[in-house]
Amino acid sequence: MSFNEFYDFIQEAYHIENKVTVETVDFKNIIEVTTKELIYKNSDGAVKKIALSECVKNFEAINGEARNHLGEKLNCVGGRFFSETYHSAFYEFFAQNHIRFSLELKQSKFRSFLLKIGLSAYRNEFSLFYSLQKRLNAVGYTAMDLT
Repeated sequence: MSFNEFYDFIQEAYHIENKVTVETVDFKNIIEVTTKELIYKNSDGAVKKIALSECVKNFEAINGEARNHLGEKLNCVGGRFFSETYHSAFYEFFAQNHIRFSLELKQSKFRSFLLKIGLSAYRNEFSLFYSLQKRLNAVGYTAMDLT
């Protein structure tokens, strides 16, 4: 599934007219991932929880069951997108309210130069980004790659 297809799905499923209706949280506000929930601080500093099993149920209602290349069912909680070209990185969680954990990919002339010559300009940011996927995998969940 491409990012555009994913975006169309979430627009329809959550009746999202624009980004204002999506709760956007700084990626660094993620506190913990357990077997049942993701715990984070919202923009007001309040500690919130996302039930991961609810995200899987909502994801499957929209997209059907996610399966890996072996045909095994995946517990998919939403999608993830990391693009150096578009300077964008986020995880979308299909909670009752749509939640996006966004990671800022700061631009600079040096990073633009690295991208032009084919090198990774956001190695540290990618490592941080991928750490959430590892934590989700460790407790039996995943996020669909949209890149």
